[in-house]
Amino acid sequence: VSWGLRPITDAAQRMKRITHRSLGQDSPIPGNLPAELQPFQEALDDMLARLNAAMRQQEQFTADAAHDLRTPLAVMKSTLQTLQIRPRTVAEYQESVNDLLQDIGRMERLVQQLLTLARLDANDKISDPVEIRLDLFLQSVVDTFTDRAERQGTPLVYEPGAAMSVQGNETELWQLFSNVLDNALRHGPPNGVVRITLEDGPDSRVTACVHDEGGAIPPDALPRLFDRFYRVESSRSEASGGTGLGLAIAREIVRRHGGDITITSDPQTGTSVTVRLPREQNRM
Repeated sequence: VSWGLRPITDAAQRMKRITHRSLGQDSPIPGNLPAELQPFQEALDDMLARLNAAMRQQEQFTADAAHDLRTPLAVMKSTLQTLQIRPRTVAEYQESVNDLLQDIGRMERLVQQLLTLARLDANDKISDPVEIRLDLFLQSVVDTFTDRAERQGTPLVYEPGAAMSVQGNETELWQLFSNVLDNALRHGPPNGVVRITLEDGPDSRVTACVHDEGGAIPPDALPRLFDRFYRVESSRSEASGGTGLGLAIAREIVRRHGGDITITSDPQTGTSVTVRLPREQNRM
């Protein structure tokens, strides 16, 4: 028995020496194991691989957050240092103050989104779930963006379909659809139509789709669009105020509600973000 359990004893000693820097190294159980212990080895290796991936993702997330916070701070510091070189006119001071306020606003949005992600990561359960008439709920979200869409010449067309309900948290779902609509208005072509549709799926889900007429997302970038801080074009996103966190937050909210979210993009047909959520059993 002692000889047969020796690989497990060796693995326990090796696991005591594993740190966050050595997670991605070789299996803690070297050599060939008896067939009875191979499922244990495979499960242990798989667990360590998942922990290693999560740790690397967390490290990248921290580095990206620090970079995105450092950049506006550096710009703000440079603006203030420039003001100190010599006396300025009132107009020049006002312009610099406006620039500083824009940088502060960007930092504020980033910090708020970081706090949102931290809250979503800390708890997988939905707080205060209620029954939501999704067709009316989406109409409210669309109404909120109407003024902005009119100012930039982008018509919003909402096609609600039949009345349907879902179970969820109103605040989270509002943020979900706000993030998706914000992306469509931010990255869609000038004067292009943004169309929002809501349909009852053939299964037990409802499908909401936000479509814009831009289709310039490279195919190799599509799988990464939900990664935190990922931007297809970093300079353009930063100039437009994007943080690279909106779709990551949207995915977390959809996941918490038991649904899924996908993106398709084609130069001929445009870009569509599709959200599928479980339909409330007592459907209206």
